[in-house]
Amino acid sequence: MKRPNPAAALSLFSLAAKRLWSQRLLMLCLLLGLVIAVGLLSSIPLYADAAQNKLLQGELGADAAGGEGSADGQAEAVSSEPFSFLWRYIGAWSGNVAWADYTPLSDYLRQQAPSLVGLPLETQVHHVATDKMRLFPSEDAAFIPDEPLLWVSLGFVTGLEDHVQLLEGSFPPASGPATAAAEAVEILVRRTTADTLGLQVGEYYTLFLTGQRAQIPVRIAGVWQANDPADPFWFYQPSAFDEVLLTSEEAFAAQVAGVVEAPVATAIWYQIFDGSRVRPTNVNELLDNVAVVEARVTALLNDTALDASPVPALRSYGQSANLLTLQLTIFSLPVIGLVVYFISLIAGMVVRRGQSEIAIMRSRGITSQKIVNLYLLEGLLVGGLGLTAGLLLGRTAAQLMSRMRTFLDSGLLIGAGAEPLAIILTPTALVYALVGVGLTLAALLVPAVLTSRHSIAVSYTH
Repeated sequence: MKRPNPAAALSLFSLAAKRLWSQRLLMLCLLLGLVIAVGLLSSIPLYADAAQNKLLQGELGADAAGGEGSADGQAEAVSSEPFSFLWRYIGAWSGNVAWADYTPLSDYLRQQAPSLVGLPLETQVHHVATDKMRLFPSEDAAFIPDEPLLWVSLGFVTGLEDHVQLLEGSFPPASGPATAAAEAVEILVRRTTADTLGLQVGEYYTLFLTGQRAQIPVRIAGVWQANDPADPFWFYQPSAFDEVLLTSEEAFAAQVAGVVEAPVATAIWYQIFDGSRVRPTNVNELLDNVAVVEARVTALLNDTALDASPVPALRSYGQSANLLTLQLTIFSLPVIGLVVYFISLIAGMVVRRGQSEIAIMRSRGITSQKIVNLYLLEGLLVGGLGLTAGLLLGRTAAQLMSRMRTFLDSGLLIGAGAEPLAIILTPTALVYALVGVGLTLAALLVPAVLTSRHSIAVSYTH
């Protein structure tokens, strides 16, 4: 195997640069045609991908938005975030589970699943609640009613501290003496519930679980309200927690899970991912990743369902984008054909102008392969510049296309107040651009090969 000769490569590069300079006007025309061809070709998939992605984001946002519900496990998710995943286990349908059976699934969804999905994780929230229990004043209260004050669940929501405002009191401690099983569970109540029942910070109450002899003493540590009910953090409307007493996750594990046989009646794992770079080329991979996570979730805890996700919309997204790309390519074929014809004419003029040089090089013993390599290097130099400038032109053209009112006009794409399409370079656009460069190289190499062979035939004749 021959080793590459740096001196020969440098000499070939120098010769190619001199030839390009000597024919700079023709090469500029060739470069202009290449830039236009690459720009036209790349703008088609760039626009199609961006337009379909915009429609996908809007569709997912519309599908994710839901109505207000209760936090008994049957509420609807309310987040309008496009790439939000909501995993849910409902004990009323499948039976409550013990803390030891729930923990492996929780650890998997919170620690391993996000990396397996393959998208950047923006927000993760976890919620667990018990069955409804009867709330009574503590035993030392002056008056204990025959009927409970309220039927409530006891649970926790991770990250709550950053998204609520305490009107009174303080947050339940995450650890320390207060989490001992014999101590009262420190809880938060929503402002609406506190006002309705007249609950005060520092008061003690007792929860009785129907069907079990479990009694859980609780102490009101604080009263809360949501900072922003429209915050993506809220997988349910804040009002869905009117009948949920919230404590810390650590306190729940230490003080509730040890008292209640099967404390997990509702479990929610809510994750928001950044899907801005999802494109048709990686949709199938994303769907496969989600399917792997679903299979593992089912194996860890049967009947845990993925209740809200972008999966249904993603299944049709890739096909729609590819179809739009094909349609736009067909409509653009006449213009692309004219540009390619222009490139072939200029390339033919370049080769014909160098016919005498080819004959001289052949007479000096330079092989046909080296002559082809020379034209290939010239084409690569021009192609590199054309590819870079053409992709920039294609991006600009795609952005302009998104601002035109055509048969694709919709409120999601353009209109008053609509955000411009996010145009990003995709593998499909790069392939289309490389097709333009390949056509230019072919337009240079084919005449060069034919001319070189003709020179050989002429030399043999003489």
